[in-house]
Amino acid sequence: ISLAEQEIFEWVALLEPSAYQSDRTILSGRHELDIVVPNKKIAIEFNGLYWHSDEFKNITYHLDKTTQCEEVGYKLIHIFEDEWHNNKHIVKSRLKAALNKIDTVVYGRKCKVQSITSKVANAFVRRHHLQGSGRANVHLGLYHDDELVSVMTFLNGDISKRVTSWELNRFVSKVDTVVVGAANKLFKFFLNEYTPETVTSFADRRWSSSN
Repeated sequence: ISLAEQEIFEWVALLEPSAYQSDRTILSGRHELDIVVPNKKIAIEFNGLYWHSDEFKNITYHLDKTTQCEEVGYKLIHIFEDEWHNNKHIVKSRLKAALNKIDTVVYGRKCKVQSITSKVANAFVRRHHLQGSGRANVHLGLYHDDELVSVMTFLNGDISKRVTSWELNRFVSKVDTVVVGAANKLFKFFLNEYTPETVTSFADRRWSSSN
């Protein structure tokens, strides 16, 4: 057990005392799970960059393990070493959200949507999203009492704007805050303003389920 994995476990155990380490029973001995929170049906893997690289793990290893957990009713969260070291505040916020331990709740119906500059959007996304900022043509912000609490960005790769197919490439709320209805409100605003034919988005299976 690495020092970083132990640090994550001790922090999770403060939130959920039922948490324990090194389980080989849930997946019937096929794989060990680093951290398990049985009360929440959540398991957490700490993936060191060296031992979890393509040199040692096949390309589907992490997804296969995630799927195996889902088959027995557990959600598996993968945390990579660089994420914990470089963006610990974001990882902790996402873990708290997964464990239903975030106290600050904002309601989307009390917020307003407006277009924001790429500079404002990128600064917010870099602060609150594990993947940082990305290319985008449209940047939408959700404000609560004049404070930016959520951002959603969209990319249309055709600069001529003749193509009406878009990619929703970032959505994030302020760390340690649940913004109820934020995604729905921001997305509806985009649909009304830009009337896209299609919108594509991708789920990070290290954090989200297949359902």
